Amino acid sequence: SNYGLAVSYMHISDRTLFNSVNGSEMRVAERSSGGQWGTTTLHSGNSTGWYTSIAVSTNGTLAATWVDLDGDDTVWISMNYDGTWMPAEIVAVNATFPRVGFVGEDPVVFHRDITNTDIVMSSKNNSGWSAEFIADQPTNFYRPDLATGPDGTLWYVFQKGYDSANGDADCDSFNECSVLMVHHDGTQMGTVQAIGYADPGQGVYPSIDVDSAGRPHVSWYATDDLGITVSAEGPNGWEPVTVTYDRASGRYSEITTNDEGWETVYTFDQEANGTIVYLERNPTEQDHDLVSDDDDLCPNTPFGESVDNDGCGESQRDTDNDGVLDVNDLCPFTNSIEASDVNTDGCGASQRDTDNDGVNDALDECPGTPAATAVDNKGCDAANQDSDSDGISDVNDLCPDTPYWAKDSVDSDGCALSEKDSDGDGAYDDFDKFPQDPTQIYDSDNDGYGDNESGNSPDGCPFEAGTSIGTPAGCPDIDGDGVADSVDDDLDGDGVVNEEDAFPLDASETIDTDGDAFGDNMDPDDDGDGHTDVKEVDCGSNPLDATSIPPDADGDGTCDALETADSGNETPSDGGEAEGINAMVIGGAVGLVVVVIAGIIGAMMFLSKDEDAPLGTAAAVSTSTTQAEGQQGQMIPTGKNCTQCNAPGVVHIPAYGRDYCSTCGQYN
Repeated sequence: SNYGLAVSYMHISDRTLFNSVNGSEMRVAERSSGGQWGTTTLHSGNSTGWYTSIAVSTNGTLAATWVDLDGDDTVWISMNYDGTWMPAEIVAVNATFPRVGFVGEDPVVFHRDITNTDIVMSSKNNSGWSAEFIADQPTNFYRPDLATGPDGTLWYVFQKGYDSANGDADCDSFNECSVLMVHHDGTQMGTVQAIGYADPGQGVYPSIDVDSAGRPHVSWYATDDLGITVSAEGPNGWEPVTVTYDRASGRYSEITTNDEGWETVYTFDQEANGTIVYLERNPTEQDHDLVSDDDDLCPNTPFGESVDNDGCGESQRDTDNDGVLDVNDLCPFTNSIEASDVNTDGCGASQRDTDNDGVNDALDECPGTPAATAVDNKGCDAANQDSDSDGISDVNDLCPDTPYWAKDSVDSDGCALSEKDSDGDGAYDDFDKFPQDPTQIYDSDNDGYGDNESGNSPDGCPFEAGTSIGTPAGCPDIDGDGVADSVDDDLDGDGVVNEEDAFPLDASETIDTDGDAFGDNMDPDDDGDGHTDVKEVDCGSNPLDATSIPPDADGDGTCDALETADSGNETPSDGGEAEGINAMVIGGAVGLVVVVIAGIIGAMMFLSKDEDAPLGTAAAVSTSTTQAEGQQGQMIPTGKNCTQCNAPGVVHIPAYGRDYCSTCGQYN
């Protein structure tokens, strides 16, 4: 109490001739902080103050109860809130053996209901005191006990005899002939449990105490052994131990526990003139954690600490075996791979929180956050938070909710193409084909020119891709000269206007002399007279004139220019004519020899000229004649490359006024 110590007791002021109580008082003795005792009388009567009980709340409020046997066996209570005892009030009538305690700051009274032969707990409400049933008790045994645990909860112990006061003497029913205990946790009543045998023939006077670990200990009179039984929770559940005196000693026991939970029991020895004796239990295990020393891996567990099957308390466990005790381990479930390489906080590489912001490094997007700074679930403070994880802090992010699939394409403002409209034309950049031009959005043919005909660089052919750059732009341009085909007067870009070009879409052909739909460059018979161009050149006829054909006087299929005197196709009619012919043949042969010799000399001169001299210059061969590649007549080297195959060696044939390539056989 506020005074340090209070004791309730019955003071007998008068007895009859037969030593019966004829006057008594309910009193409370309190010792002040100075050590002085003072006494207060709470109730007076012919026979009052029986079975007293006193308790103190956490805040120092006192409550005292007693029974007045004069009349209806009334249970009374008196409260002391501030040093003054209040007038007593009735808790119950036809009741006995009260034990008072507190649930919070509210008093409760455990007692026996004589009328219904029940054990009940009474508590006060707005309408008075009401009772809550705990157990039935057909046989009347007194001296129950109540104790308050270190957490403020209540433990109540009492005796139960036979189930019936009328002839049931077999102890075969549930909780019959037992010492019973029940726990009230401050909210509700628990289940009644039997903790040991009690002689149903007489009272065993149970006593209870709760140690600093919150474990109850109970003692009671062992009638069969004339001794005392002590029971407490052990490694295998409730473990009663009986001390035998073989004498009437053990009644009215009072049990207490020390700081390690070992019991001392005070009891009344009737055979020693009512001497008070006490018993002390010797420790049966080193740390009293209810795990036998043989099985205890942590024999020095602080008393009261909950232990596991190995006898180790929370302060001793190392759940992940990383060498850091759980009480100091910020990462008590480190995996076995990392357990051998943890820091002083017991954290492996994947668990560490270097900046101690509550977000481990593996998930911390801001690993250098200053201490004691509020962070989000990504470990970032307000100045560094990046809600959409796009690399732009929220304070600078114009688009803080960029979807995850677009975060890799954001600009310096934190916006993805799908979130910004750079040119302000109402279309997001990811849709706008011209994100920097407010006059254009669409480009249906994807040629780089916008569909809007009134916008910048409009597409003259919006549904047909093109490369033209003039007006119209974005239209087909076959020759790639930048002019749209629709306005280009030389579609194939071969230098011949469309109207004069027999092949306006083919840059390799411009003329079709014979009108056979094959250009002269690829047509072997340009004039369509049935004689190949090569043959007509060799035979001296014009390959571009259908009326000019190779002369063949004797009609043998070989033109006259290629006819030889020894072919035997012409026979002289007389000797004179034969002589003339022979003379012509001889003269022609001589002439031919001269020409061949001149050609050989010219070729040798050409081959012996300086390597740096231009190919086919007039100085080397001015009027050479050759039969190479089937061409015949005067051929003058031009030093040009062929316009068809780009090979060197193009010659000019004056007779036709055209250049000829001996490599691909095409006129240039």
